[in-house]
Amino acid sequence: MSESPQLSLQDRQFLSGLVHKYLKYLEQTQAASHLTIKSYAIDLGQFFQSPKAFKSLLSNNFKNSPSSERVKTLLTWSAKRLPGAQKEWSPLQPSTRQRKLSAMRSFFKWGYQEGIFESDLSLKITAPKVPQKIPHFLSLDECLSVLQTAKENTKEPKTLTLALLLYGLGLRISEACHLKWDQIHLSEQLVRIRGKGGTERMVAIPRFLGDHLKCLPQKGDYVLAEGHALNERTGYQWIRNLGARTGLTRPLHPHSLRHSYATHLLNSGSDLRVIQMLLGHKSLAATQKYTHLSLDHLSREMEKAHPLSASSMSLRKKSK
Repeated sequence: MSESPQLSLQDRQFLSGLVHKYLKYLEQTQAASHLTIKSYAIDLGQFFQSPKAFKSLLSNNFKNSPSSERVKTLLTWSAKRLPGAQKEWSPLQPSTRQRKLSAMRSFFKWGYQEGIFESDLSLKITAPKVPQKIPHFLSLDECLSVLQTAKENTKEPKTLTLALLLYGLGLRISEACHLKWDQIHLSEQLVRIRGKGGTERMVAIPRFLGDHLKCLPQKGDYVLAEGHALNERTGYQWIRNLGARTGLTRPLHPHSLRHSYATHLLNSGSDLRVIQMLLGHKSLAATQKYTHLSLDHLSREMEKAHPLSASSMSLRKKSK
């Protein structure tokens, strides 16, 4: 690890309280997910080189008002530390580096906007561009096979419910695991989804999903678990196991069902703006990746259906 300036014990204690206040801001004001808060706490801990201290951040209280000298020390130290941290993180995957640098940028921007820092250090942090991967999706037949396998597995009936929420509504795994009965309006065939950053959207419930939900016993507040939200790792494993039982050629991820939902809607003629709203994307650019999938799908379908594809006629020039 590259050398970097050291903070005093008092500065570290002050820093712990400051980061705790920032994490509370993410939780209460930005409605960030528990996973985001946990990841940002670890990333900040690695940046300030005190990861052990950050494990107990959520139990600390921000008691002391910011000392001008401590703030100045922290800002100066951080400015010197940034190049070293970026070098340390350079071997990581672009998406991981981007998240770590986003955590730092968000923290320093918050401190500046709150009047804690006199300058905005976030302006000196640039995150790498992450190559946009074309998401994996299932064919319609594969989706039907997955749902049929889940339906036949009577030992784990909630697996079918989870799969239907992911493919029938295009939910993120976190949204499905935290879905409550009071968000579902069966009489209106609508569900209110609480998405990233505290945003909300309304999604139409397909008839097959509505019929399924009507048959479920409403035990407690949450749809997928009793008394609490379903653990996301548990939900993830349910879907992985379901894919394996179905006999798919590659591991099944919850997001693959969400991608399949969007892709199948687009292939059926749905408007891209409508799909954007259904998925809860802030920008149309995030939704436009599905047009690549659709064009690829159309290209393959054309190749299969075009008369020349079935013909033995060769368009190459015959060699003399």
